[in-house]
Amino acid sequence: MRGIATHTQALTAHSSVAVGMKGATKAMSAMNKEMAPAKQMKVMQEFQKQYAQMDMTTEMMSEAIEDVLDDGEVEDETDELKNQVIFVKMFFREVVAV
Repeated sequence: MRGIATHTQALTAHSSVAVGMKGATKAMSAMNKEMAPAKQMKVMQEFQKQYAQMDMTTEMMSEAIEDVLDDGEVEDETDELKNQVIFVKMFFREVVAV
């Protein structure tokens, strides 16, 4: 009798597992339909493309800003203006001293 009861319990357990697997299979199938792997791949590829384009744009903007800020011409103009101010000060000191 125990053998039959144990066997019956095992069959019930197996049946419950099978029902659970059936539910899990339905859920996974619904998720696969919802996620549409091909569509997700296309979205990810577009993201990669846009990210690469943004990276290039950022790099170009950084280089342009560096070029503007590192312009040696601006330094030369600043030095020239500073020298003119020093010359004028020295000139007025000599005029006042005379």
